[in-house]
Amino acid sequence: DTGASHVVLSVVGPLELTLCTDGVSKIFSIIAVVMWLLAAVFSQSYMRHESKDTQPRYYAFLLVSLGMTLGMDFAGDMITAYLFYELITLTTFPLVLHSMRPEAIRAAKKYLFYSVAGGFMALFGIFFCYNNCSTLAFTAGGSLLPQGGTGIMLVAVFVAILGFGAKAGSYPLHGWLPTAHPEAPAPASALLSGVIAKAGVLAIIRIVFYVVGADL
Repeated sequence: DTGASHVVLSVVGPLELTLCTDGVSKIFSIIAVVMWLLAAVFSQSYMRHESKDTQPRYYAFLLVSLGMTLGMDFAGDMITAYLFYELITLTTFPLVLHSMRPEAIRAAKKYLFYSVAGGFMALFGIFFCYNNCSTLAFTAGGSLLPQGGTGIMLVAVFVAILGFGAKAGSYPLHGWLPTAHPEAPAPASALLSGVIAKAGVLAIIRIVFYVVGADL
């Protein structure tokens, strides 16, 4: 299911903000919406025990992070996916930081460090994809050029998979998980494991099956 795509914003050259609705985006977006709805309902009772000064901040970042997650789900190319991947980190970071306790601050810093490190690794792979693929737009089967199937390209994709795997909590960038989850409010922790982690899975699916192709 290739679906429909739409260029929302064109920056320069191939740098475009593109959204698409294919089968993969529909599945992941439905999961996100259902999970966020359940977390929001549970938050109503959970946040009654929190300070009223912190509740608006919590709900604001809960809503904004949903928007970033849906942006990632509906991304039509690797540039757009990477942009929203990083924005998910920046908008969920305050949820881990919510209580502002020393433990929460340390956990949030660790989450940010691992996520940004993973993002840099993913960007390294995207640079190679740009030079060795006919397009960074998601194409079923991939768009790898004939001269792109080299050992260096394979290493670059492997590094990108490791980087995107940070969000999914996969080895070796998994160390933030046991630290961040206990510090985040319970509804936010559920989203971190139930949906945010899937952003890394989605990015890996996209780069393997829709950019370079499974053959590589």
